[in-house]
Amino acid sequence: MAAKNDIHADAEHPRDESVQGRYPNRFGGLEGTVLGPASAKALRAQAVSSDDTQRRATVFGQVPLAGAGPGWYVTQTLTDHDEGAFQVTAPDGACAGYVSRSYRGAKSWTAYPGDPADRNYKIRCIFPAEGDPAAKNGEWPTPEDAGLAIARDYTQSGLPGVPGNRK
Repeated sequence: MAAKNDIHADAEHPRDESVQGRYPNRFGGLEGTVLGPASAKALRAQAVSSDDTQRRATVFGQVPLAGAGPGWYVTQTLTDHDEGAFQVTAPDGACAGYVSRSYRGAKSWTAYPGDPADRNYKIRCIFPAEGDPAAKNGEWPTPEDAGLAIARDYTQSGLPGVPGNRK
């Protein structure tokens, strides 16, 4: 029986189903499958996904967070660099939070405690206390100041990755 949608197959000359979806290699044999639009799209998505995972893991820069104590760092991966954000890394290597601009074009920074990669992450902000000398106008002026707020919150909370829950 002729294969559906095959213009070269008819009742007398059915298409050989054993080679359907395969292509000749340079040595004359058959190997692999022909990539249709859907599978090519899936491969492109997989390549972007793996590239994105690699960019999230590649450190662009890391600076010690001096006021927080030894082992605290402000880290920026390639993805963070693209987004203009920073991660605050605790001495145990965990992501204690991240810092980004308050809004597009802002000169102030916002502190977000917790690890966004955590499945149970709930977004919240740490605002400066009233009269905090590091924060003028109620905003963090530098990523380091916002990072110090995250470090304080992380050390006071008690459970890694769950800021504010340590008692």
